[in-house]
Amino acid sequence: MVIAIGLFLMAIESSALPTGMLALLGAIAVPTVLVVAHLKADRQRHRELTAMLNVLPIPFALAPAPGFFQQYLKFADALTKIGRHNDRLFRDLALHRLTTVADEFATMATGRIVFHATETWRTAYQHILETLRVKTYLSVAWVRTNDYWNDAPGRQSMQFNYELVGRGIRIERVHILSEELWPFDERLPTGGILEWLVEQRGQGIHVSLLRESDLSKEPDLLRDFAIYGDRATGTQELDEDSRTVRFVLSFDEPSIQKALDRWERLTLYSVPLQNVVDQMQD
Repeated sequence: MVIAIGLFLMAIESSALPTGMLALLGAIAVPTVLVVAHLKADRQRHRELTAMLNVLPIPFALAPAPGFFQQYLKFADALTKIGRHNDRLFRDLALHRLTTVADEFATMATGRIVFHATETWRTAYQHILETLRVKTYLSVAWVRTNDYWNDAPGRQSMQFNYELVGRGIRIERVHILSEELWPFDERLPTGGILEWLVEQRGQGIHVSLLRESDLSKEPDLLRDFAIYGDRATGTQELDEDSRTVRFVLSFDEPSIQKALDRWERLTLYSVPLQNVVDQMQD
């Protein structure tokens, strides 16, 4: 196209070509100039349209995401109705609540979902484990009471773990035991805890353990957390009665890498259960 336009302009300047040839070159070059101008105009209109769409109240990026666009419309409609309410106190209270909701949304935008004082996290946890691509589940249990696994939800989770092993998922669990459950002057943990550890090992879980005091110089390792293949990590906060207060499920790469680093550090302190039992028999 550029060559044709150049030849046409040169021919006009020199008048060296016959009239018929000039007409031919003109027939080629003039439409070409128009096409180039049209393309430039199209690109400009595309940029203007994109800029306009980016400031529209409805984010078109959500349209292809199943379910999200409909939820956005519901939120936008509800927010509009709240803002139009004629009671100022209601609007102030609603705004305070909406600020909390917005903060929760901001947290989810980073790839994390927080469950507060509810067992609903177990449903999400089970769904992740059932859909793993990398069939590995690494778990750290900070066990401070005999009730850690003994309530109904805890026993159900353990049974689910045993089923996962039967499906071919490798489960490794490090147990951080309190001094009460594994006294410093005892070579083995107390009866109830030991039975639970032996049960897990018998079901195919790779069991290792250590005392809380072993981590006195690395207190940041004292926590319940898990790594679900290469997909996510979960952190569980318990109260003194071993009830879940908060569970954070993170799908972002930095959280997963941080959990893997913690796991590697913990394995430097932990000992396989079989080694502990073998030492007792020596």
